[in-house]
Amino acid sequence: MPRDSWNEEKVSVLNELFLARLSAQAIADRMGISRCAVIGKLNRLGLSLETARMTQRAQDNRTRARVRRWSGLPPEKPWSQERLNELAELAAKGLSSQAIANRMGKSQKSVVARAAVSGIKIARVIDPAENDYFARMLKRREAKRAAHAAKVGDTYVPMSKTSPILRNRHPRLPEMSKNELRNMLAEAVRNTRMAA
Repeated sequence: MPRDSWNEEKVSVLNELFLARLSAQAIADRMGISRCAVIGKLNRLGLSLETARMTQRAQDNRTRARVRRWSGLPPEKPWSQERLNELAELAAKGLSSQAIANRMGKSQKSVVARAAVSGIKIARVIDPAENDYFARMLKRREAKRAAHAAKVGDTYVPMSKTSPILRNRHPRLPEMSKNELRNMLAEAVRNTRMAA
């Protein structure tokens, strides 16, 4: 878009859409111009979409605090030293962040954030008792290993499909010359054409 195509009317529309907190792509679609042109003009006008988003977040946080005050809810309290000690003890026991959150009556995000700020290490484990899916998955895995051990007669050894152990279980194909391989491939192509 040439620079002289931004007249006062277009700039006022751009300002209105910017103040409505639309994304650059949404503004571009409504004005029928490219997203880059919108971003460039906003930068030249000294306006930034990121600054607008941060301002909106700050307003939202202030609104939440006001709603808590007006509704009679107590303000969110900072973590007391007793609660931090409890968090450290539960983390030392090796509990997951979700288990700690459940025991303390807090959200998982709150527990993880406070642990990070306080330098408390929380184990990244999934307690099967907390989640039925993982309990079923672990049972399935154990059953699969037991079935494999019963079939093969040894302990379960995880292996990829290209591992030498698996490769050596299958009989080897006889060595073939290049001409024999070409003939085999040509026959396979003919068979495929006939089947189709």
